[in-house]
Amino acid sequence: MPTKGKWRFTETRAIRRFAVSRHALDETAFRLGPNVEYSSANPWMEVVQEDIVDSASFAPSFQIATDEDRLTQEVGLDVDDLELALTVADPAMHSTHVINRWPLQKVPPHFEVPKAILRCLSGRRGLIFAVLVTPRRPLSQRRGVACDPGQVVSTRSFALLPDVEGSGFPTEVVDPSAFVKLGLPAETVWIISWLSHEYDRDPEDVLCIYLNRKEAAKILQMSASDAVGQALWAEIATEILVEICTTVFGPSAEEMIEAPQDERGFLHRLSLRLVDLTGLSFDELRKKGKELEAQRLFRAYIQAGLGLGAQIRAIRLAGRQR
Repeated sequence: MPTKGKWRFTETRAIRRFAVSRHALDETAFRLGPNVEYSSANPWMEVVQEDIVDSASFAPSFQIATDEDRLTQEVGLDVDDLELALTVADPAMHSTHVINRWPLQKVPPHFEVPKAILRCLSGRRGLIFAVLVTPRRPLSQRRGVACDPGQVVSTRSFALLPDVEGSGFPTEVVDPSAFVKLGLPAETVWIISWLSHEYDRDPEDVLCIYLNRKEAAKILQMSASDAVGQALWAEIATEILVEICTTVFGPSAEEMIEAPQDERGFLHRLSLRLVDLTGLSFDELRKKGKELEAQRLFRAYIQAGLGLGAQIRAIRLAGRQR
């Protein structure tokens, strides 16, 4: 029989050693280059190409705005006690660079990341730019108040996430309101936005994958290293490709589509991917797409080609197997 009092219940809870301000940097904004507008969206994230740092248009900059009254009131420190730092983390290089730092009272309203910093970055697994507020110097210790440099009392991050394992097509992270404007629920996770049915055009001119900002961070960040994330993203990629296939090749398509002529175009890129995933030729894809069961056929072939089953089997259930 169980011994009375043998079991103990524990609870995991984050314990903060000092007060922080969660919203003092809410108005701080970021942009990838001079051709785009600053955005203070929270969370801020963009899906980018793996070679983003090599792009001539990549000139990230901050528009810094700090609610000093709120900050000092919530963290219990004076403006003179604080500094603001800009950093960039490079997951592929396992490194973090301090871009610049200033006493809080001397922070410029705008700051462009120097080219010398950008040349040190890989960006192959994305980049995380951040704004951090910390004590400037060691301070006298007070209960619940930060006192050492490096203790972050307020922060904002701006994530550049690579679509490494996704559909391989243009992806945009959007606010839930974007789905509402299309007559869809705000809780929609993703949709394909068809821009054109001229399939020989560049992929970004044909379609875009809209990914809800509320789910994007977890889906895109965990897919590169987490078994559950890999399986989830493979399933999303499967459904994206199935919808594309049934739109382009399916029974509802107006006519039998012609073989791609432009090697740079959407149809050529799609065809190469499907031939690789399914083992079917382009002519076979066209013919099978006209069958009534085309959607089921495409889903099965794409699941197999993406290794969805193997990824599901690789998930460790941590004692939950029966």
